[in-house]
Order: sequence, then structure tokens, then C-alpha cells
Amino acid sequence: MTHPVPAHPSQSSLGRDVLVNVVANLVAAGIIYLLAAAAGYIQEKPVVTGFVLAFLVAVVPAAAVQALTTRLAARRAE
Repeated sequence: MTHPVPAHPSQSSLGRDVLVNVVANLVAAGIIYLLAAAAGYIQEKPVVTGFVLAFLVAVVPAAAVQALTTRLAARRAE
């Protein structure tokens, strides 16, 4: 189902969209770093690798739970 795009998004909507974009870019960069380190293209740094893994383990499941919660709430509202 598609929803019409509002003519003028609110500040909170714009802020949310920017935050989602930033987090998505951080997740993508983390995955690319891990793949490049695993393939030997860059020298792995244990501190950075640990931070990236901790970030991905925290953010990805949280995003999945949030998306599921949002979908379930929308279904209940219908």
C-alpha cells in the first residue's frame, strides 16, 4: 500500500528521515568494513572491529523490532 507524500513534511518527520539515513549509512559502512577486513583488503584494527560488531548487534535487531512493532500497530489501527 502506498501513501501520498505530504506537500510539506514536518520538522519531526524530516529529522526522523535524516536520522534513519545516518543510521543506515553507518550500518552499510560497518558491513563494508567487516567484509574488507575479512577479505584482507585493509588491516583489521581490533578496537574498530569490536565497535562495529557491537554497533551492528545493537542496531540491527533494534531496527527489526521497531519495524515489526510499527507494522503491528498499523494493522491494529485498520
